[in-house]
Amino acid sequence: MPEPEATSTAQTHSVNYEDLFSHLPNLYLIIAPDAPRFTIVNANFAHMHQTGLKPEQFIGKAFFDIWPAVTDRKKGTGISDVKQSLLRVIATGKPDEMDALQYDIPSPDGRTSKTSYWKPVHYPILDRNGDVVLILQSNLNITDEVLIKQQLDETQAQLDEALSIGLVGTWSWDITTNHVIADKNLSHMFGVSTEDGAKGLPLEVFVNSIHSDDRERIENSIAKTLYDGGAYEAEYRTVSKDGSEHWVIARGRIQKDKDGNLLKFPGVIVDITDRKRAQEAVSKSEAELKFMAESMPQKVFMATATGEVDYFNPQWMEFTGLTFDEIKGWGWLQFIHPDDQDPTAEAWKAAVDRGELFQVEHRFRRADGVYRWHLSRAQPMHDAKGRIIKWVGSNTDITDQKQTELNTAFLAKASKILSSSLNYDLTIKKVAKLVVPTIADWCSIDMISSDGTIKQVIVTHKDPKKIKWALKYRQNHPINLDDKGGIGHVIRSGKTEYVPVLSDDDLKHLVPNQAQFDEVKNLGLVSFISVPIIIDHVAIGAITLVSAEQKRYYTTVEVELAEELAHRVALAINNAQLYESAKEELEVRRRLEQELLRANEQLEERVHERTKQLEVA
Repeated sequence: MPEPEATSTAQTHSVNYEDLFSHLPNLYLIIAPDAPRFTIVNANFAHMHQTGLKPEQFIGKAFFDIWPAVTDRKKGTGISDVKQSLLRVIATGKPDEMDALQYDIPSPDGRTSKTSYWKPVHYPILDRNGDVVLILQSNLNITDEVLIKQQLDETQAQLDEALSIGLVGTWSWDITTNHVIADKNLSHMFGVSTEDGAKGLPLEVFVNSIHSDDRERIENSIAKTLYDGGAYEAEYRTVSKDGSEHWVIARGRIQKDKDGNLLKFPGVIVDITDRKRAQEAVSKSEAELKFMAESMPQKVFMATATGEVDYFNPQWMEFTGLTFDEIKGWGWLQFIHPDDQDPTAEAWKAAVDRGELFQVEHRFRRADGVYRWHLSRAQPMHDAKGRIIKWVGSNTDITDQKQTELNTAFLAKASKILSSSLNYDLTIKKVAKLVVPTIADWCSIDMISSDGTIKQVIVTHKDPKKIKWALKYRQNHPINLDDKGGIGHVIRSGKTEYVPVLSDDDLKHLVPNQAQFDEVKNLGLVSFISVPIIIDHVAIGAITLVSAEQKRYYTTVEVELAEELAHRVALAINNAQLYESAKEELEVRRRLEQELLRANEQLEERVHERTKQLEVA
């Protein structure tokens, strides 16, 4: 597996990422993007356990040789949904979530197969250039959920035919004689003989056949019905002669004479054992799915058919620092970036109105105020009649991928500006203005002047008042090459200085004077990068980026971006200087040629005069 990049803060302990990947509880498969083969690179233990395959059976082999595309769409159109999903990941560099797929897992001997249903999601693993080097397939086994639904459908059909297959029993209780007459089905449910049930038995015989945990509750329910004289309905368990338990639902109604005296209590009992077991299985499955939703690192949510969010997993509350009540319904819009709020709300309302897939990229505000890019997707759930009953969605953090895209676009714009003119003093000022607010809240470019002092070429901020303050501050507190930290140290050493999270101690290192420290601290600076501008191995200046209002905490990605920007600025300056040198050389050559021409003309004149003198003599 690819090793993660080193961060600026040393790890306090070592992590074996191979073990971490292998022991993840969910099912993961790593696939090479070598279309159309899609070689299987690795899988974790959970995946191998679920599929029953050993590493030698699939590692290094083509994906579709192991799991052929046998979906209905493949059979009908020849198009593989899985292949199309993998190709989309390669093309876009973004995650791709698929609908449920059926893949039958063969037995070890290959003679039989086990039907399985999967919910795959493909995530790209990108290199520094943003190219897809591996594809991570996350697989959620939803076989139990699908089979349970099938079982529920079957149970419903069985209930519809209950009268013809003996799942319904009837009774008639003569209250005056305390005898209950039961048909054969009810007699079987209560563990009494058919003959005794037909003759009639005291109520207590049947009550004693009710499960001990339910008996007192049912006795109280019967007593209440006798007292009220109304309808009766109750669910409970009975115990047959063989000790088997049956869940039943009983319904009956009191019959009275003309004087209001209690006469009979007839009713019907339906065996709902299969339905109860299916419900218990569903409850267990729901509990497992809830546990998984609340344990997985990804953020997930559910919404009503009308689009009001009624569930967030705990990762959402942890991310936002808000309670469920604060973000439920439409409250979640409050942590969307202001620039993204209206487009997000419009896209969500449009998806809900049309019943179509919702997918959008936008920024969420974390509890510490930092905005993170996310890919949000939601699919509608339908009932048997095709009506939308709920929306289920996920939110994947794509900040790194998005930042790579933005950084690439930024460098392209910067290069265009730098190449637009040989007046580098003008172009680097334009680049500094491009930096704010795309990359930083503050940008300063400083150069070594001819007298050896450090001159601030430009300082930029979106607030003109703060620019004015910064210029006055620099005038009062100039930067020196012998400074122990900050811009002066960067230019003197020729090395980058990077502080991902600016603490008071870090700020004091950059601004050692207490009075200056107090003044600068009020700016709310949170992260700092200063990189040297180097030409011919000598630092001639520095570019400094500072994050404040955006609360953007720089990483090594931004450090590399700043260093690349400084490199391109250095090239632009060097090219401009070489051009000026070439112009000077051409001017010198032009003057020399003119002087040589005049000398030749003078020589010719002297030769001509001498020739005349000789002719006269």
